[in-house]
Amino acid sequence: MNHNIKIIIGLVKNAMRFALVVVLVSYMGTYSVSAQAKHDFLNQIEALKWKDLDSAIAILRHKYYQTRKEKDLLNSAHLAIEISKLYNRDRKSDSIRKWSIIASDAYEQLDDDWGKAMVLYQEAYWHFTTTNYEKALDLTLKGLRQMEELKDTQGIAEGHLLSATIFHFTNKWREGSVEGMLAGERFEQTKDYVNAAMAWSFAGHAYRTLGDLENAYRCFNKTLDMAKKSKNTVVIGMTFRDLAFFHSNAKNHDSSEFYFRKAKERIPLYMERQLMVTENGMALNFFNSGKYQECISLGMKVLETVKKRNELYFLAEVPGYIAVSYENLGQYDSAYKYMKIKSIYVDSLFTEGQEKALQEMQVKYETEKKEQQLANQSRSNLYIIIICAVLLLLLGVLLLFYKKRQEKNKALQELNQQLDKKNQQNELLLKEIHHRVKNNLEMVKSLISLQSAHLEDSKTRDAMLASQNRVQSMGIIHQKLYQGDNLGSIEMKDYFINLSEGILDSFNAEERIKIECIMDELELDIDTAIPLGLIVNELLTNAIKYAFPNKKDGMVFINLKKEQDTLLLNVSDSGIGKSTEQPTGTGFGSQLVQLLTIQLNGKMKEQIKGGTQISFTFKLDTAA
Repeated sequence: MNHNIKIIIGLVKNAMRFALVVVLVSYMGTYSVSAQAKHDFLNQIEALKWKDLDSAIAILRHKYYQTRKEKDLLNSAHLAIEISKLYNRDRKSDSIRKWSIIASDAYEQLDDDWGKAMVLYQEAYWHFTTTNYEKALDLTLKGLRQMEELKDTQGIAEGHLLSATIFHFTNKWREGSVEGMLAGERFEQTKDYVNAAMAWSFAGHAYRTLGDLENAYRCFNKTLDMAKKSKNTVVIGMTFRDLAFFHSNAKNHDSSEFYFRKAKERIPLYMERQLMVTENGMALNFFNSGKYQECISLGMKVLETVKKRNELYFLAEVPGYIAVSYENLGQYDSAYKYMKIKSIYVDSLFTEGQEKALQEMQVKYETEKKEQQLANQSRSNLYIIIICAVLLLLLGVLLLFYKKRQEKNKALQELNQQLDKKNQQNELLLKEIHHRVKNNLEMVKSLISLQSAHLEDSKTRDAMLASQNRVQSMGIIHQKLYQGDNLGSIEMKDYFINLSEGILDSFNAEERIKIECIMDELELDIDTAIPLGLIVNELLTNAIKYAFPNKKDGMVFINLKKEQDTLLLNVSDSGIGKSTEQPTGTGFGSQLVQLLTIQLNGKMKEQIKGGTQISFTFKLDTAA
């Protein structure tokens, strides 16, 4: 019964999301009509971002491809940069970078100074997400100078906000307070209250960390005022979190806990990072108020999320206060353990002060052990005699067991060494086999190339080139196997990138056609990887040969993902789509794709709309 209710609720939510997308997509028809229509549309996307980021991205991507089809280069560039900015929320660096590059290409063609400045900001944010703070700040300041020359208030505000963000995460508090206030004032002028709240928040945290609680309180009040004007529940919740941090610094720990709980109520579960920051603040408040056990319990939960997201900034903080909490509880062994965890994760941030703290904790731990030993020695002589007698008996028994155990361990160790040696030999042999197979395939490819050089018939030469590429796709598999650590599987994203580069090079098309692998890292066994590689090779070859006639520029997208026991492959291009006027090849490539699809127990679907899109589903249990 409960399961059915959950299904119904899920269907209702999906229906509501679909309805919202349909309404906004239908409204998008007015996007390029007037500046006000664009402004209203982007405001709706900004509001949707905080509720359903995936839908917001889907809508903008739909509009982007629509404007591309209409050859509206300016609006497609604006939409690409907005898509890149949407990915800023969850710091998805690959997607930020991808759409920034797309926007950059368009703005360069248009020679649009505003667009170039926005690209500099997004490139800076990409470097920020990869912790290359120096490069991030350099690009931010370049973009800010361009916005100042253009006298664009919103653009100037975004530059100051990005500077404040970088200064915050590099502990440059005075610079961060100045940049945050400059950004907040300008965002208020443009009535961008969400970003104004963020800017004043950075300024408040800078003053709070510097110990200037009066200015911190003033900034946080401005943050709350902007958040209320924005009417954004999540932003209001984040503002309550700012006030909680302030009260924790002011030692009003009950008020701090109250505001942290109010913040947590308003931040949805899917915003994992914001919840992590909130719970981290709550744990710190427990620490500052002397509730060390509560601090440890919540801190460990935060640490799990921090490790999963690889948040270096928080990895420098969370194990530290857990360690000191254990120290204050007198549990020096646990304190030492978590201080060591901190040192492992923040090698680059390690300081002499931390090393001294580790040494002090280790001394305390050893001292406690010695004191405990002395206390045990001071017990009554009777207990000592009894214990010694029992120990002597046990020692005799243990010596017998120890001798036998040593003999078994020695035999086991020798056996393990032999097995390890054999495994190493087998692994070396298997790598050598893959190396030789790869070299043989390279030789086959070279022979085909030499043979095709003497052919005059263009169709025969094309067939030979296709064969070269097929051999190459298999050769890359074996190259990856002998170069990698895992001889049983292939990482497909890296494989597709290498395959794409080889095919583009064979057609001399690197300058006009770009191939994007929009996928996460995914490892597959060799029996699945080789047929998939051959399928993708055929589809890329067809796209380069037929989708972009007359040497037109274009893009091809590859996406492969795994859902439970199913693989989903999608290859699409931005070309002209299929037409009856296209030249026909031998038909072998199409037959090969169909046969390989059957081999992998898959199904293929082709769609012609704004280019060609071919989708496959494969069942992994029978594809192995």
